[in-house]
Amino acid sequence: MQDSSIARETGASSAGRSREFELLLCCARAAFGTDETASIAELVTDGIDWDALIPDAQAHGVLPLLSRAKLPEGAVPSAAAMRLEALFQSHARRSLFLTTELLHILQVLKENGISAIPIKGPSLAMLAYGDIALRQYTDLDILLQHGDMEKALAALTKDRYELRPALTAEQLQYELRSEFQHHLELFGARGGVQIELHWRFMPDRFFFTPDLDPIWNRQVQQSLAGSTVNSLSVEDLMIFLCVHGRKHHWSQLSWIADLAGLVRNTTIDWPLLLRCAKDTAAKRRVLLGFGLAKHLLRTPLPEIMEREMRRDRSLNQLIPRFENTLFSRQLPGPARLGPYRHALETSDGSSHRATILYAFVRKIFRLNAEDYAWVRLPKPLFFLYHVLHPVRLLVAAMSRAWTERGQRSG
Repeated sequence: MQDSSIARETGASSAGRSREFELLLCCARAAFGTDETASIAELVTDGIDWDALIPDAQAHGVLPLLSRAKLPEGAVPSAAAMRLEALFQSHARRSLFLTTELLHILQVLKENGISAIPIKGPSLAMLAYGDIALRQYTDLDILLQHGDMEKALAALTKDRYELRPALTAEQLQYELRSEFQHHLELFGARGGVQIELHWRFMPDRFFFTPDLDPIWNRQVQQSLAGSTVNSLSVEDLMIFLCVHGRKHHWSQLSWIADLAGLVRNTTIDWPLLLRCAKDTAAKRRVLLGFGLAKHLLRTPLPEIMEREMRRDRSLNQLIPRFENTLFSRQLPGPARLGPYRHALETSDGSSHRATILYAFVRKIFRLNAEDYAWVRLPKPLFFLYHVLHPVRLLVAAMSRAWTERGQRSG
């Protein structure tokens, strides 16, 4: 990735950023050691729409960084300053509550012989920011072994949490086997806490299905609010964060700030990170995440990462596009085949692309209820549905094209 070409590609988009978004970038950079004093002073002197900035900071997950940034004295109107401080204090109290709740959940699981690894939430806040209140989060994500899921559900529902929606034993087994599912949600009446129990990181359609045994073997321990808890290795955590960010189109600044914070505050085995990213077919997604961190937050990266990023010329187009998504917050519309297109865009080599295309073909030719409703066939002729399926898809596509053409001409 050539810095000069990135600059050329992003020139127009950078010029289109609002002063409010630029201030959020400056506050995030400053949180990780960059001197942004002059830039911040210039931005607030030129005028900031605080009524727009504060909701934007919340939406981007960086309100704590804004509220704790060193802004010029008297730069923030008193009403905005009071609102900002009130929101931060509310967030800090919620963070403390969620951390206490997480430690309670982990203790319940431990007492039942269940290993658990918190992901994101308070655990990530401590690793990347050194303070549970400097990162926004609303729920608790916990990784479990697949074989421990039923036992964990029994222990937590017996304690003070409720599975939603409620499932019969048969429905639970179906969910645990489904390629479309990767977690179950529980809720606690006390404080309305939401818990996501994961047995894998995401559904198959996002093409991140690593062998979890090595990840469990690489787990480490970290200190959290006076307790010791399990944690993903920083390398595995970074890979997951990059894949998660790509999954959501890198539409939130805090996801990039998380990477910047981990680079600054943890010790990273960069060759291991790249090997694991390659082994899990996530290398391009990892390079994209760190490319955004370097470009937007000036995150310093070692030569081994710089070299890999220079080799991947696709980043010259991907980074500017996701930067535009970030500050415009205009996400691609939902598309039935969107995950396949997005996966191909950040795929790792021909073998990975072949896997994605195979999954795409399987999806296209998989029978569903629409096929059975389109034409009624007697049971002995059900094999013909496989022949009629592509015909139905073609007819549906032509119908949509005709409708869209009529709407444009109208």
